[in-house]
Amino acid sequence: MNFLKFGGLCADDYMRPLKGENFMIREFLNYLKDEDGQTSTEYILLVAVVAAIIFKFKETLGTKLTGLVEKVFKGADSLTDGLQ
Repeated sequence: MNFLKFGGLCADDYMRPLKGENFMIREFLNYLKDEDGQTSTEYILLVAVVAAIIFKFKETLGTKLTGLVEKVFKGADSLTDGLQ
């Protein structure tokens, strides 16, 4: 088997049952090709960036959100007053 074709195994190599040392090489190559760890790392970085932006602008966002919430509740109060 040629394990160095284009940096990995060729399609024929995947179809053959491997034993012993060859099995270990295949498992190691599969581990290197696995991208699940990269996606979790990307999510962690994304959360860190969003958290940094929130901490940077927390006072501005807090003021605007407080104003928005007060508007919503005042509107809801006026609607309920009209129903009674």
